[in-house]
Amino acid sequence: MKVVILFFSIILLGCVSSKKAGNYIANTDIVTITRLDSLSGQKIIKQSDCVTCHGTIRKLIGPSFSQLAGKYEADINTINKLALKIISGGPGSWGRIPMTPHPTLSKEEAEFAVKYILSLKK
Repeated sequence: MKVVILFFSIILLGCVSSKKAGNYIANTDIVTITRLDSLSGQKIIKQSDCVTCHGTIRKLIGPSFSQLAGKYEADINTINKLALKIISGGPGSWGRIPMTPHPTLSKEEAEFAVKYILSLKK
C-alpha cells in the first residue's frame, strides 16, 4: 500500500512540476523571457516599421518601448493581448492616434516582438 501511495505521489508531483516547462513559472502566468526571445523580437522589430512610431526610450508617435514595458507585466495573457494588438492595430490607451495593423506578422513573430519590449522593463 505504501508503494502505491508513493507511486501516485511521484506521479502527482511530476504533473505539478511540469507546469514549469515552456518558460512558465508554476501556479502563475508569468513568462520567463530568454535572451533568445528578446533577440528574436528585436530583429523582428528592426525589420518592420515599428521604429517609425516607437522609440526604444523616447516617445515618438506612439509610446516608447520602455514606456510599454513599464506598463505591462510579462505574463501569458498580456503577451497574447499585445501580440494580437500588433497584428490587428486600432485605437488604444496611449492617445488618439490608432496603431497601424501589421497583418503580415505571424502571431509567433508578434509575440517575440512583445517579449523584446517587455524585456526592457527596469
